[in-house]
Amino acid sequence: MTQTVHSADGTPIAYEQSGAGPALILTLGALTARKAADGLVSLLDQVFTVYSYDRRGRGDSGDAAAYSVEREVDDLHALLAAAGGTAYLYGHSSGGILALRAAASTSGFSKVAVYEPPFCTEFQPGFPEHIADLLTEGRRDDAVADWMRNTGAPFEEGWKHAFFWPEMVALANSLPYDLAVTGDGSLPVDDFQRVTANVLALYGGDSEAWAAESARAVARAIPGARSEVVPGQNHPVAHDVIAPIIIHFFK
Repeated sequence: MTQTVHSADGTPIAYEQSGAGPALILTLGALTARKAADGLVSLLDQVFTVYSYDRRGRGDSGDAAAYSVEREVDDLHALLAAAGGTAYLYGHSSGGILALRAAASTSGFSKVAVYEPPFCTEFQPGFPEHIADLLTEGRRDDAVADWMRNTGAPFEEGWKHAFFWPEMVALANSLPYDLAVTGDGSLPVDDFQRVTANVLALYGGDSEAWAAESARAVARAIPGARSEVVPGQNHPVAHDVIAPIIIHFFK
């Protein structure tokens, strides 16, 4: 059942809750809404009370006239309150950056696992503006395709005719948000020094070099954090591979 919590700026954030046990909040990356995590949720809710949500501007969640990364962090604070004030947190890709920023701003997350937060990456000059222009022109398909081409995501022209393409295009408006979350790829080291959570930064053994560099940089920046490789995986990590790692870490 879909439930709603209101963020600090009043934006409604839609989420689902399933399972029993300690609270675990999931935050996802670009071009994904909460339903993309259903397979992962079904593996985790045997152990945890899992909260999966639509990031602002996606799915059933609302949006605000102006965007800021801080407001997305506020969304996680609101979900944390809905979960009772303490929770574990798992973030994938840009959701991993949000997870770490949230952990730097509250002690409510006792453990945080992230998979390939896109630090140590660099966009072509003007790329965020290019995506914004395409969206302003209503060229959502082109925005999604160009984003995938320029971020190293898997992409084939034939995907534009695939069953899943309309779902991705429907989320195109949120691409500038992910670009803002990633920024220039640098870590907010001073902020991360405040993280008190136990942090695990994961990366795929078959991923591009930036992924390992990012995970190791996170481990260096956050007191007590560590990095770990997930053999045989790349950026879209398999649910049945990552779930046991998450369970082992949080339990």
